[in-house]
Amino acid sequence: MKKIIVGVVVIAAVATGFWFYKTNAENREAQSYTVRLISGPSKPFLAFMNENNGVPQTGLDAYPDTKFSLSKNGETVTVTAKKVPHDFVTKLLSGYATNVPEKDAWGNELEFYVTSGWRDSNGFETGLLIRSPGVDGQFSGTTYNSGTFDSKQFSEDIVWLNGFIRSPE
Repeated sequence: MKKIIVGVVVIAAVATGFWFYKTNAENREAQSYTVRLISGPSKPFLAFMNENNGVPQTGLDAYPDTKFSLSKNGETVTVTAKKVPHDFVTKLLSGYATNVPEKDAWGNELEFYVTSGWRDSNGFETGLLIRSPGVDGQFSGTTYNSGTFDSKQFSEDIVWLNGFIRSPE
């Protein structure tokens, strides 16, 4: 009887370990896929910005302001952003991108913002910020340190603003 109980416990432990491994493997793939989804509109968006000298500000007054604090190398920049719906971005990029993702690989809604108040490496004063909340579906706030994070941290936000701000290593 003891051998049967020990055998069941061992099988349960192995099965549980396999389940966690599978979940982590699936989360790694979802995280990688989300990075590809978010970066997908990047080239079409930069082409749009080049041809239109940034993002037109017409019609953006209807959308709420959000302040993002972005830190890199000890310097913090405050970026003002207008949260815009997915269809706004789709219309903005029509003719440039055939598919603008609406959800990340975990099924969470992506958020889209048109930014102002900063200058990127291309000289643009406006940009498109796209972010995913990660596996937990909860955004960690509006303050981000630029760079990579441990790719095993599936709840970390993935943030793109004319290039990645926060992404897994």
